[in-house]
Amino acid sequence: MNKEKGDFIHLKGKIMSAQELVDIVDRDNNVTDTVTRKEMRQKQLPHRASYIAVCNRGGKFLVEIRTLCKDYSPGTFDAVVGGVMQHGEEYVAAAKRELLEEVGINADDKKVDFYPLETLRIEDEKTDHFFYGYLYLAIADVITVRQASEVSGVMFIDKEENYAITEKEIINMAENGMNRLERGRIYFKLAELYDNRNRNSSAIDFYRQSYLNGYRQKLSLFRISIIYRKARNYTQEKEYLILANKYEFANNEVQKSIVQRLEALKNVKIPKKLN
Repeated sequence: MNKEKGDFIHLKGKIMSAQELVDIVDRDNNVTDTVTRKEMRQKQLPHRASYIAVCNRGGKFLVEIRTLCKDYSPGTFDAVVGGVMQHGEEYVAAAKRELLEEVGINADDKKVDFYPLETLRIEDEKTDHFFYGYLYLAIADVITVRQASEVSGVMFIDKEENYAITEKEIINMAENGMNRLERGRIYFKLAELYDNRNRNSSAIDFYRQSYLNGYRQKLSLFRISIIYRKARNYTQEKEYLILANKYEFANNEVQKSIVQRLEALKNVKIPKKLN
């Protein structure tokens, strides 16, 4: 698929999704209103959603990478298939629809074992927001067909699998099936994972790849500078801060930190410019 066609599909999917009607529910899961999906997201109204864990017969679970145009959690990894139920939609039918649309798995196929699990009221501990999640499990050895407007890629991962293998699968997916910005987003996620594990060399490498692919460039460079600061490599820290300072970023705290650190490092000499 060429970039222009892919962008059109993403835009069309986003517009249609925003116009969908969604049932709003109370804390007892009774329908109280029907609004557009856009209004539901903007006002964070309680609703119903279906979630399907997909597992092959070898014990590996399917993980999706959400597209950047999604109205909720764009660009993140998703351990389940699913989404918001449409107005008046029957619960099981909604789950089967999501499974077929997102990854091309027909729950009614004899090769697919499809099980209802439970219904949960999922609440945000920090706010009064909640929604009802209908949980299902699908087990099958099938070839998936991703929905281009919602899913950037899919992979099957063993819960005990070595992380290095998982990383390799993610990188191959990014390099072979995604546009430049989506690749950058994947690299940024990997960088964060390594950063949290204090694996500094790998974190720096992936933050660089995120920067080179045009994704969160200022923040990627700033994160690299922090790693060098912790290592007391103030020359490298300053080099990356200077480069980061050239990019616009909405987070004023990051910009403030950059300016403050550059002032603190004003006597540190830079032998050469960062390429």
